[in-house]
Amino acid sequence: EMYSGGGAQAASQGEAAGGPGPQPELEYGEFHKVEGFEPGMTKMTTTVEGRKVGLLRFKEKVFCLDAICYHYGGPLFDGPIEEVNGTNCIKCPWHNYLIEIETGNGMFTSWDHKTKISEWQSKGVRQRTHKVEEREDGLYVALSRGGELASDQYAFAKGDVVIHEY
Repeated sequence: EMYSGGGAQAASQGEAAGGPGPQPELEYGEFHKVEGFEPGMTKMTTTVEGRKVGLLRFKEKVFCLDAICYHYGGPLFDGPIEEVNGTNCIKCPWHNYLIEIETGNGMFTSWDHKTKISEWQSKGVRQRTHKVEEREDGLYVALSRGGELASDQYAFAKGDVVIHEY
């Protein structure tokens, strides 16, 4: 079974939700087998083709996003999962930035001073998402490519890769 995050669907969702203009059209590379993400695990970070990514099992689906937060390079996968405005988000532990796990949209609340009402809005796609396939012999990830997203600036950061298992 295949789960896809990002891509054209996410781009149009970002625009529809008040995001900043068109998002890049994404393509996907070859699938690579990911070792170590066992059935009972909920989160893990690793590298695929040198890119730091995180795997997340939530409500019986597996999602893959860039592991480092687009905002300021924080350890995104150390953060909790929260429901925000009917969507599931991962919250960066450094600055509490919220990112939809399926689309990579950055979420924020706007405040109307006249009505004193706040509402959730999308900043558009900020965190790159990748395709995941669960096969009989394991889990496979295909990296998204094309365009520029904010999380790209941290995806190939130098230094040791720390694998967190939860």
